[in-house]
Amino acid sequence: VDVPELDGHAARAATRRFTAGNVTCLAMAGQSTESIYSDLRGFRDLLFGALPLLLAVAGLGGYALATRSLAPLNAMAAQAREITSSSLDRRLAVGAAAGELRLLAASFNELLSRLDRSFETMRRFVADASHELRTPLAVIRGETDVALARDRNAAEYRETLGVVQDEARRLSRLVEDLLSLARADAGRVNLKSEFWYVEDL
Repeated sequence: VDVPELDGHAARAATRRFTAGNVTCLAMAGQSTESIYSDLRGFRDLLFGALPLLLAVAGLGGYALATRSLAPLNAMAAQAREITSSSLDRRLAVGAAAGELRLLAASFNELLSRLDRSFETMRRFVADASHELRTPLAVIRGETDVALARDRNAAEYRETLGVVQDEARRLSRLVEDLLSLARADAGRVNLKSEFWYVEDL
């Protein structure tokens, strides 16, 4: 049973009825609950005092773990920022990255390899196109320089103009071929499939 007060504190008591001879007796034992409440108050104070510290330690530990686990990703991002069109031959160093990051780095390195091959193809193409364009332009310039060096008769001028016309046609074909290649790269050319015999080729 609850006892309202015992020694100025709340208490709990137990009663037992028993008979001794012809006399019925009621025995009662009680104890103050102050020690229990005191222990609970101490535990509450410890919990409230330690909880912020535990949360701070857990937050710092989580931050340290996250920073450590993301360090390989940050290193890979820094390497990727340093790669430019002139350094496409570089690759990402994986280091001690986890399996998922290794897969990501391998995919990124494959992408860099494809870009490097594409850029190399474009550089070769530009060099070849420049060489092809330079030849007719040099012929045209040479013919006009020779024709203008001194007065010539009409037949010589016609001959010079014929050479210039041929080279201009060649230049037009080259420019149209370049435009066709540009359209094909842009995916704007529809290819028509036909059957043919190899011996005809």
